[in-house]
Amino acid sequence: VHDYERNPPQSGGNATFYATPETAAWLTGGDYNRLDVRMQAHSTEGAIEISERIRDRLERIGSSVGGNWIREPGEHWFQASVDTMLVILTVLGALSLGMSAFLITNTMNAIIVQQVWQIGVMKVLSATSGRVVRIYLAITLIYGGLALLLAIPLGAVGAHLLARWILDNHANIISGPFQVKPIALGIQLAVGLVVPPLAGLVPVLGGARITPHQAISTYGLGGRFGRGWFDRLLGHVRRLPRPMALSLRNTFRRKPRVSLTLIALALGGAMFMIVMSVAGSFSDTIQTLINDYGDDVRIGFDRPYRRGRLVEVAESVPGVVRAETWGQYGTRLKLAHGGDRSIGLRGMPHDSEFFQARIVGGRGLQAGDDHAILFNYRIAVDEGIQVGDEVRFDIRDEETVWTVVGLVLLTNQYDSFVPIDTLAQETGTVNRGTRIHVACEQHDVEYQQQVIQSLRDAYVANRIEPAWSWGTAEMREREWEGFKTIVYLLLAMAAL
Repeated sequence: VHDYERNPPQSGGNATFYATPETAAWLTGGDYNRLDVRMQAHSTEGAIEISERIRDRLERIGSSVGGNWIREPGEHWFQASVDTMLVILTVLGALSLGMSAFLITNTMNAIIVQQVWQIGVMKVLSATSGRVVRIYLAITLIYGGLALLLAIPLGAVGAHLLARWILDNHANIISGPFQVKPIALGIQLAVGLVVPPLAGLVPVLGGARITPHQAISTYGLGGRFGRGWFDRLLGHVRRLPRPMALSLRNTFRRKPRVSLTLIALALGGAMFMIVMSVAGSFSDTIQTLINDYGDDVRIGFDRPYRRGRLVEVAESVPGVVRAETWGQYGTRLKLAHGGDRSIGLRGMPHDSEFFQARIVGGRGLQAGDDHAILFNYRIAVDEGIQVGDEVRFDIRDEETVWTVVGLVLLTNQYDSFVPIDTLAQETGTVNRGTRIHVACEQHDVEYQQQVIQSLRDAYVANRIEPAWSWGTAEMREREWEGFKTIVYLLLAMAAL
């Protein structure tokens, strides 16, 4: 089965399998944890209203709801990423086209300079400025036509390969057969036949305005060198070897050409440095944000187990340096305007050795904190919550009030942190935890996977059933996969 709605494993998604309802019930014991709903007519407001009504009904029959997801019909989940890539390609394509225009201008400048004497001869033989302009603009059209002979087939093949790579490997869409889009062909023809004449127009007009006397009596467009203040400044440079002095003056003899060359080189160098900086920034940001907890391996459990037992089993596994038990609880944040929002509470020790998330306001959790919460910064910005405010949750059908002591920046918009003992008291899980964080001796993917398997085996042997496992190195590679496409596109455009 091909389900284009799923994120493929090679792009960070989980391997997904499908079965009949009977087989699924046999595998899971008949428990279900997701409800898909289709509306008669879609609207965002209507979807929100229906989701709230469904949640209320489910909660009245004793089913807790962790959250909901509303999607736009007919819009693929990868659409936002594709739009981002298209914006990047458009911007870099425009910059590349601009530098190509500089190249054409410089080339025509050089041709005009080399053929000033011939232009003078043509004018002596009654050629008009218009005729001269048409001759040299025809050269730019020839350049454009020759470029199109390469650009059209290479562009079509390159676009097909790029689209197939993105669709097959990242969007989970089977790409179609090779085809040439008329609109793409039309844009290429327009660019190839319009941009070169426009880029060459300025130097051609400059050459066409030269009188026969100026053309025949001077050595190109640099014949006026020495009359400007900058030229006189160069003339005062002494004690240089004669070849170097001549080279220095010739460099600035035709200042427009020098300026265009420097601008093109500066843009090309800047693009390359921007690309490398963006790639480095992506890598460092992923490294920082994925390591919010500072651990190597995480194991989660469907129900709480004694903290001491969880740590004891984990530290008995070879390769484990230290282990720490945390708690978790999914609930709803009650908003000031009367609505609510899904939120995850992570119970952690106040002196946790693993917590490394960035606190951007207030302080972290401290010894003696009771109903204190280190609140998710992104949710706080969305809902107007600040340090010192009180927030309310429903825990075990009772409303609890917590004080925001700090704001923390995370990779997700779901988790917030509270003292593990307070969360345990509220949820009736005193001295028990639902997840364990582990630090390993080595930090590569293969080693972490070995430790994960050893941990799972050890817990099963002690009649503790792990529900899920998570390795930092593997997750970092998965996240990086999502950015690699953009980085490769940037590098390709910078190389061009």
